[in-house]
Amino acid sequence: MKHEATAKLLEAIRTVRDGSVYLSADMRKRMLNRFTPGSTPSDSSPVESLSDRELQVFQAVAEGMSTKEIAAQLGLSVKTVEGYKGRVQQKLDVHGTAQLTRYAVKWLDGTL
Repeated sequence: MKHEATAKLLEAIRTVRDGSVYLSADMRKRMLNRFTPGSTPSDSSPVESLSDRELQVFQAVAEGMSTKEIAAQLGLSVKTVEGYKGRVQQKLDVHGTAQLTRYAVKWLDGTL
């Protein structure tokens, strides 16, 4: 997340460089909360309704990745990623890539 300290940013860069996925503590908490039995989300965000793959695509959109980049990262076709983006837009009731990107960035920053 943008507000993370420089040391955390360097840790994230090294983790990704080594081929792993990096999630900040806040993002880990959000994602793990989805899988904890009996837990209720801290907010009733429509993002909670996204499937795991839709959430991956949504997060990649928030990080500014293009559809082609998302497809390469996830090992999917561009058309498949476009399908996921379309379903995310429907579930979040947003229209168009620009609105989806704004929504995703706000969610990632925690301002949503």
